[in-house]
Amino acid sequence: MPSIIKRSLVVPGLLALLAGCSGDVDSPNESKVKPSSSASVGEYGDILVDGKPVTGSKPSGNKKIPYQRTYTDGELYAPVTGYRSLAWGTAGLESIYENSLTYRKGDDVETTISPEVQKAAFEALGELRGAAVALNAETGELLAVVSTPSYDPAAFSGYSSKDQEAWKKATGDKNKPMLNRALREATAPGETFDIVIAAAALDHGLYDTLDEPTDGGSGECASATIRAALARSCDEVFAKLATDLGEERLRKTAEGFGFGDDELNVPIRVAESRYGSYRDGAITVTPLQLARVTAALANRGLMVGRT
Repeated sequence: MPSIIKRSLVVPGLLALLAGCSGDVDSPNESKVKPSSSASVGEYGDILVDGKPVTGSKPSGNKKIPYQRTYTDGELYAPVTGYRSLAWGTAGLESIYENSLTYRKGDDVETTISPEVQKAAFEALGELRGAAVALNAETGELLAVVSTPSYDPAAFSGYSSKDQEAWKKATGDKNKPMLNRALREATAPGETFDIVIAAAALDHGLYDTLDEPTDGGSGECASATIRAALARSCDEVFAKLATDLGEERLRKTAEGFGFGDDELNVPIRVAESRYGSYRDGAITVTPLQLARVTAALANRGLMVGRT
């Protein structure tokens, strides 16, 4: 299945555009988890970005759990790392690789995230509420997973009254900073679904190429080719194409792009992107799913697969 952890995956007839993993994610192979090069004996293993730890450990003052998690650029990497708290448990990669990262073992988990791409996406979103996903269409590695507003997992990694206040603030915020919008929020796709409609029109033989005139649209979009309609965001053209295709053929293409997959992990579980009905507007998609669709186009139609 696709993964944020380093390893490539090829499936029959398809090239996986995201790195993949298989088997028990808490018993990962050597390409994902390795003995820590930075942690002292007894400390937690670290989550690595570009080979450098974005997590750490410090004494907790608790004899039963002697170490507490620390984070570097916590808000930037929270959608990747998740959190590890003495009071509220774990989430994200901290939870998935619990058995490897625990201070009793202390292995590191290496990700495919690029610090430059992650930071650029985070800064571009700024104060906006949204998400960004970047991936390498040739290798499939996830380069950025950003969700804003974000939170700093270091703020509640302990169990003090200050940690409790920070936890209440983060979990009670109406803007939901702890929601990983890049992976866990599916919303209406808007005009981005035009890519799927265009692919369906070619898949099902309505048109042979992107450069044939269509019979929809008006003004500058009148009889526009599919290529031109995509460039000009010609809503009327794609609405006509969707009508000509019908729900079943459109659904088949959407499912080929990964809509309806409710078992996608990276290895964090991804919310299902659903095709219900184009006519009724019952379509939802995650930012990750849109990145997969775009990557498939960039890689000549080869789509991500799962083991």
